[in-house]
Amino acid sequence: MTKPASFCSMALLYTATILLFAMGAGCSSSPEKSENYSRVTQAIIEQGEAALKAYDKEKGMETSNIFSAIYFDIFEGSGMEMAIGKKNTKEKVELESYFSQIIAATIKGAPRSELDAPWQKLCTRLKEIGERTLVPPGQKIKLPGKEQ
Repeated sequence: MTKPASFCSMALLYTATILLFAMGAGCSSSPEKSENYSRVTQAIIEQGEAALKAYDKEKGMETSNIFSAIYFDIFEGSGMEMAIGKKNTKEKVELESYFSQIIAATIKGAPRSELDAPWQKLCTRLKEIGERTLVPPGQKIKLPGKEQ
């Protein structure tokens, strides 16, 4: 038994609409040009520094939640993660791994010294990758409290 032509047409139209919506949702208007990733990097570092300064290994989940928010709300929410991933997937995964290392260490209540290496790598690589791929040529990312 075949379906009426109008049903098939509606199903096709519905599917096409869903696909167009899904493609459009992932394709915002050139995030690299509309977002100031220097400011995004500064926000990540300022908030991360504050979280690490207040870190208490007995309350590691609090710091874990802060770093999760930094990752999802700032790094991902600004479009920076996607902009980096569009240019170099390996570098995006590298940055994600530093966030993961910090979050995992804070969840287990690791000593502050265990957070320093992944945090410094994250800060350094955010700046390097951002300057090379996301900001106009010759522009530098100014980090909070650091002389350039």
